[in-house]
Amino acid sequence: SRAQRIVAGSDPIGSDDRHPLRFLVPPRDARAQPNQLDLTLYYNATLTPLSPNSLWPTLNLPSLPGGLAVLGGVEFDVRGVLLLSSVETVNRGGSFPGRVPGIPLRRSCRALHFLHSALFTDKPGNLIGKYVIHYIDGQRQEQLICYGEQVSDCLQPCRAPLKSSAVVSSLNREDDAQTVFVTTWRNPSPDTEIVMLDFVSVNNFAAPFLVAITSEP
Repeated sequence: SRAQRIVAGSDPIGSDDRHPLRFLVPPRDARAQPNQLDLTLYYNATLTPLSPNSLWPTLNLPSLPGGLAVLGGVEFDVRGVLLLSSVETVNRGGSFPGRVPGIPLRRSCRALHFLHSALFTDKPGNLIGKYVIHYIDGQRQEQLICYGEQVSDCLQPCRAPLKSSAVVSSLNREDDAQTVFVTTWRNPSPDTEIVMLDFVSVNNFAAPFLVAITSEP
């Protein structure tokens, strides 16, 4: 199945410049702005298949526009995928990180927009992951990722009623259903610098994945 191909041969690239996936992710557009976070160092899957027999992971989302793209009214830098582990990715032999800490931000902002989704289904309302936001003064905030509220299975038509904070971008073709979501987190301390954020899976059945982050000045 497509889901089995996604997790086959997976190997997160982390910060290893020798990893072959590093050279298969499209380069960042020179027009990209600093508030469109550069996630190059964190991608561990590609948006489109590398080859019919490739062992490198892919979410096979060819209808998702690459490069700078406006989705849900927000411009994102769309080039790769950061997929976290879950019960089902482990069951299918995948090896993905449970958490990716320290994604740098180093700016104050009014909001963060997350372009993300999930792989595999889960019970509506189940917590599958979260973003932990770290401020320069030591305080923290969290944006929870609940199945059926912020995201649902990217390979299924979106039927669940999502919370109003999640703007649905449905990328449907006649032979496929591919769905990503734009979730907006409103910063309660917009004048305080955010140093970094962590992307965390809670290891339920569905696996959260992140495509892009854009901060709103």
